Amino acid sequence: MSRSTLTGLNTSSSEREYVALGVELGMRGDGRGRLDYRSLSVQAGVLAQSNGSARVTIAHNGTDVLAAVKVEVGEPGLEAPGAGRVEVCVSCSNSLFPKFDERSSGDVNAVLSGALERSMQGVGGLDLDALGIVDGKFCWVVFVDILVLQADGNLLDASSFAAYTALNTARIPKVTPLVGEGGIYDDFEISSEIDDAVAIKGATNVPVCLTMSRNGLVEVLFLGRRGTRRGGGGGMPDV
Repeated sequence: MSRSTLTGLNTSSSEREYVALGVELGMRGDGRGRLDYRSLSVQAGVLAQSNGSARVTIAHNGTDVLAAVKVEVGEPGLEAPGAGRVEVCVSCSNSLFPKFDERSSGDVNAVLSGALERSMQGVGGLDLDALGIVDGKFCWVVFVDILVLQADGNLLDASSFAAYTALNTARIPKVTPLVGEGGIYDDFEISSEIDDAVAIKGATNVPVCLTMSRNGLVEVLFLGRRGTRRGGGGGMPDV
């Protein structure tokens, strides 16, 4: 990284010089190398009221996020009447970004929510067809709610790890479609047996995100079982 690429950042000249020199030497101020990722801890099953949950904390008082998965019966969309849906909502308090106004904080929430939702719905994500119950009438809706408790970089990364863990610990009740008077499925029955609950199909395929800074720009890699893809190019904020 040249020193000139850092001039657009909100830093002093001495700070820019320090960062650029560290990159040239392959080391950072906290002792890590250029490609060393901060260690993180993952706790699963932290919320008993949800179908699945997880908490991810990045080391050294870093970013801390809590994810909860709730699964409810809803109506399928017109574009996919035989499939279920997934909805992601990321919440960051305005107090976590004292230099941001309320609108900017809302933009952060929207960017994170949209990126995660797209990664879960894309190729290699959740099997939405398996979430269908009765074609055109009932389906499972997977709500993934993520609460950011502390923000200190790599928000998308930590949120994706938390969502992945919560989805893979979630269980949904077994359902049996019922045939109505017209000889077609028009209702369903939910099993009350805990042992009948099943995992969310495709949860193990959901990619996790890894944010990297290259030449002063931010690049996001989505790492999944089916390979790596890029997203959120250089214009994406380092949230």
